[in-house]
Amino acid sequence: IGYCGPNSYRFCFSSWSGNIGGGASKPNKEERWLAFSNGCDNCFHHTTMSAALLVIAYCVFFLAFLIGVCWLWPEFVESSDPRFIRSALHAILAVESALELGMWCGGVVKPWMLSVILLCNVWGWLDAFMRFPVVHDIDTFFALKHIMLTIVKIAAYALGFNKLAENVGWFVLVILTCIFTLPILWLTALPIGDTGSYHQHHNVVDVDMAVRCYRTVTNPHERREVYTAARITLRRMLVRLSQACPCLRDSVIRLDPALKRALHTKTAV
Repeated sequence: IGYCGPNSYRFCFSSWSGNIGGGASKPNKEERWLAFSNGCDNCFHHTTMSAALLVIAYCVFFLAFLIGVCWLWPEFVESSDPRFIRSALHAILAVESALELGMWCGGVVKPWMLSVILLCNVWGWLDAFMRFPVVHDIDTFFALKHIMLTIVKIAAYALGFNKLAENVGWFVLVILTCIFTLPILWLTALPIGDTGSYHQHHNVVDVDMAVRCYRTVTNPHERREVYTAARITLRRMLVRLSQACPCLRDSVIRLDPALKRALHTKTAV
């Protein structure tokens, strides 16, 4: 009974007690063995399906890692400008955050994990991607912050992953996907070793996000700059969206009539 699992034993016991409560006679030996065998079969099929699904998930991850991270990503980095790489990193971060929020909504992790996910993804990786391609030394606050946030996230998943003992394989896959993939993409995109690009002007603000938020709240000049930058970014996104989907051009023009000329000439804002 212990090998087949407690579920089959509980199934047999509940069937027996239900019959007793309904006034039926005590099941004979053959009936008890049949109920026990059905419970064992269900447990075996469930375990087999879970193991097969886990193997498929690992195969998909390693295949995507080999093709995407090891092959396509380096070629994209070599042939693209830093702003396009930055946009790609933001898109990958959005996908990873959606995956983690999905696990949180599905009950895979405990409720308090939401605060850890937002802290690490926003103050950690969003801040790093906004400052790309600036390279920081290992002894700076930026590097120490990311090391600590990575350690905190690993420890949080270890403590906040529901039924960890029963789902060790899924836990390891989540760690590989949601913690180590983004740092690998970011580090391979950084111009590490290219000393000429360390002090190159990249049109990015190399200031910690927490400091920038504090300045935005306390300094009116900073608020105006943030508003102007957000407006320009939004206009660029609308122009690209209308160029990718011409059917949305009229809606974009109604939303912001100042973009009419840019859309007709197909020039960037």
